[in-house]
Amino acid sequence: MKNIDSDQNDEIELLLSLSVGAASRKKILESLIFGPKNCSQVAKAVNLQWWTVYRHLQILVSKDLICDLSMGRVKYYKINPRLEEILKKFSVSLEHSSPG
Repeated sequence: MKNIDSDQNDEIELLLSLSVGAASRKKILESLIFGPKNCSQVAKAVNLQWWTVYRHLQILVSKDLICDLSMGRVKYYKINPRLEEILKKFSVSLEHSSPG
């Protein structure tokens, strides 16, 4: 019988490695390394359409990989700090250096 952590790791592996859209979700997570961004900022950073990014952000929020923060009418997204180790396992670069 699998434990909860194993089930969560399997689900994350599916989201970030095996499913359609995995490459886009990795790019989105990498864009959030440098701090919170709204959907438009993420879309520009990863060169994807707003609606596509919005759907991926909703999936990542629902799986607790990222958090959303409302500031007035704007919603910002950031990586859930608890999951940095899990993300490292799936080859998402989490180095906190300035984008260059």
